[in-house]
Amino acid sequence: MNGRSALLWFRRSAEACRLAAELSRRTEKLLAVASKLRAKGAGDVIFLLLNEDAVSGSLTTKNLSRFATRRLFDLRLFGL
Repeated sequence: MNGRSALLWFRRSAEACRLAAELSRRTEKLLAVASKLRAKGAGDVIFLLLNEDAVSGSLTTKNLSRFATRRLFDLRLFGL
């Protein structure tokens, strides 16, 4: 590995660590507000958000309408 590729590897590793820290911080915030969510199916959505790579903002479940989902996904309310 030459010096240039080592530097690139180091920068990418540092970026990955920064992103992991950001995800961890957001996960903690999401878990902190999860108990305050009143929607019937909110727990299912929180589970999906924490365990899936991507969750559609138009997700509907048997306990959650598309309007309730939209309110849940308006994360600006929680500062996430």
